[in-house]
Amino acid sequence: MSPPLHTRPRAITFVILAMVVSAGLPIYSQQNASTLDLEARTWVMNTLSTMSVDQQIGQLIMPSLLSTYTGSDTEIFDSLVALAHEQEVGGFLVFGGRELAPDVLLNPTYGTVTLGQPMSAMSLINRLQKIARVPLIFSSDFEAGVG
Repeated sequence: MSPPLHTRPRAITFVILAMVVSAGLPIYSQQNASTLDLEARTWVMNTLSTMSVDQQIGQLIMPSLLSTYTGSDTEIFDSLVALAHEQEVGGFLVFGGRELAPDVLLNPTYGTVTLGQPMSAMSLINRLQKIARVPLIFSSDFEAGVG
């Protein structure tokens, strides 16, 4: 069922007004590159000039890791180190951990529970940050919480 005819002009007027007002607003979300201080610009330009094309492409890649305990003697840690040091990825997307839930406690349809460990995630992030040549960017997917 369509809205009554007498409400359509109001809706159209509102949409047009919103478009006119938003078109005139200055955009503040993007900073001009010239606002960076000279030292930061110099560091960026020097870093980029020393990187190969493969290294620059690597900066665009963000593999994931889990926020559970990861010991330094595990294959998972070795693969993360290889990504950060050898592949020179740009960063990581951090997820809450997954661990099998005991069948006795939960309905079998709930096969996993989120068990992210913030301190373990922080420790792993700090270790990877020290290994990387270029500072890593970390993002997170914690809509269900960190742990």
